[in-house]
Amino acid sequence: MRTVAVMFAEMKKIADEEGYQFNPVKEELDDILQGLWDNEHRYGYISCPAA
Repeated sequence: MRTVAVMFAEMKKIADEEGYQFNPVKEELDDILQGLWDNEHRYGYISCPAA
């Protein structure tokens, strides 16, 4: 089972290659990443964690 850190590293690699940037506010980014991880384990795929 991959961790949030591994998931972020995979996303960061793609973002860097494509020229995208992550939210610079660490607390917000951490919440979003945790929500993506939670949803991946809940539903079996990454989905938007928006309420």
